Amino acid sequence: MKATAPHWKYVQLLACAITWFGKLHKQKKLASEHNALWWHFAFKWRASLESIVRAFIAGQYRFGPMIQYQMPGETVLMWDYPDRLVTSLLLTSIKSTFKQIISATCMHLRGPNGVRESIASIQTAMNHQPYRYVMRLDIKGYYASIDRKILFEQIKQHYDDARVIDTFKQVIFHAIDNGGNVTVPEKGIPRRSSLSPFLGALYLSPIDRAFENRQGIFYVRYMDDFIIMAQTKAQYVRARKILFKLLRSLKLKLSPRKSRMGRLMDGFHFLGANFQVSRNIWQKNQAVTITMHDRSCRRALDKVQTMTQDAVNPATRQRYIMQWAAWWALALSQKESLYTYINHWIKFCLGQNTVPRDITLLGLGLLIKQTFT
Repeated sequence: MKATAPHWKYVQLLACAITWFGKLHKQKKLASEHNALWWHFAFKWRASLESIVRAFIAGQYRFGPMIQYQMPGETVLMWDYPDRLVTSLLLTSIKSTFKQIISATCMHLRGPNGVRESIASIQTAMNHQPYRYVMRLDIKGYYASIDRKILFEQIKQHYDDARVIDTFKQVIFHAIDNGGNVTVPEKGIPRRSSLSPFLGALYLSPIDRAFENRQGIFYVRYMDDFIIMAQTKAQYVRARKILFKLLRSLKLKLSPRKSRMGRLMDGFHFLGANFQVSRNIWQKNQAVTITMHDRSCRRALDKVQTMTQDAVNPATRQRYIMQWAAWWALALSQKESLYTYINHWIKFCLGQNTVPRDITLLGLGLLIKQTFT
């Protein structure tokens, strides 16, 4: 099905460009970052924005290669600032088409709410249907493994507008400048582009469509992590065959370390939550228990340690942990409060022999407050 053609309104797109510039300019000031490329772009920002928007609407804008930077522990690809602006404008132009193109079983385009909705949908499904088999799946090197030709054919399948197709062609088949050595790989899309979540959703859409309404099957996906549950062994075997056939057609492989297939009785983890099943063999029903996975605590600890190294105010670190705990309290339970999750996190830190003092005092203070109020 072709998506509705986007509206190419100059005034609306220019307003989006100005908003984009304002947010980025504020970030640069807050970071006190010396960035020659940014300040060169910002020096004549209004004329730059107007000319870029007009070129984008006319279908005449041309991208430069992505610049490759070596960061500690990773290689990063970044667009120049005019190119980043155009990817943002393209995203604004096509966002209204997402519901037509992307299956409702793909959750990550909904942002953080997508995690909560995924967890809630799994819990509801397990409480109401006798699922016996599960596939907890993760694509190996997903962004780097995306075949550019297949992805571009998917774009052409869904869009008729020549300007949309041409801009996506430049984004998908981007060149990479590594210190003057310019190459055009056959695979891979950038992780930090504003269009990457959409392209990541689109590429796996054939799998979404194959399982979204299949009888006896539950399916949900968040980026390249997905869950397939089956009620019977026959349904499970059939689902596996369909899955591997589609993965082959998309030239993708599963991560052996992060993927698991088998009976549901052992439980599984997904999006930072543990799902455990207990069954009453006499009544033939099941109850689902959801807890926070240690990996979620690990990520929060890493974040706090980074903030500590950057000399972030202790009150800001405490506020981060309170917001983190409140988010998980809302995502996993309507009964337990954020105090429970703060103390759970502190116990995890104790097990790692690393407990930020100001966070420990926060947890103790909240526990005392909860006890005497």
